[in-house]
Amino acid sequence: MGTFNHVLRSDDGGRTWTTHAVPDVHWLVAVTFINPLQGWVASIGGQILRTVDGGRRWEHMAMVWDPTQGALPRVNGLAFIDHAHGWASGERGMIASTSDAGTYWTFQNSSVTTELTAITFLNRHEGWAVGEGGIILKTDDGGMNWTKQAGGTAYHLWNLTFVSPSHGWAVGSQGTILHHADTPSMRK
Repeated sequence: MGTFNHVLRSDDGGRTWTTHAVPDVHWLVAVTFINPLQGWVASIGGQILRTVDGGRRWEHMAMVWDPTQGALPRVNGLAFIDHAHGWASGERGMIASTSDAGTYWTFQNSSVTTELTAITFLNRHEGWAVGEGGIILKTDDGGMNWTKQAGGTAYHLWNLTFVSPSHGWAVGSQGTILHHADTPSMRK
């Protein structure tokens, strides 16, 4: 994924890359794929686009619209776990979910107002989000309820990944790396 409206694609394990333009969008900030063909990108302006051919063509999905603010929130993170179920995270604690591949988005109550920079899910129930000030949120019910988790840092966290419910990593500013293995620990 690139700045402005380009997505880079590799068909040989990263040895070579092809640039594909995403029309009518700017400043792409998040990308997620569930297989080599089906994926989504998000723009900083709340636009979500989907591909079903590995990024050769992109279809505009619904914009993530925040009715409480009357505006498009900045989207920072995007995660899909199958062809239909996905989540987006962004400014002012925004978390939104979709169960129809991004045609409609429903806002979830994260109970925070800080910028959420990344989101990930293992399945339809277990997910995490990270953001400014070292915030870590966790859900066990698909986002109906989000709870704060102890991370041991006040540095901004930029991204995260989990390979199982008990093993995950988050990275952030100042070289912060958090590892979750039943209890998070920070290394610098």
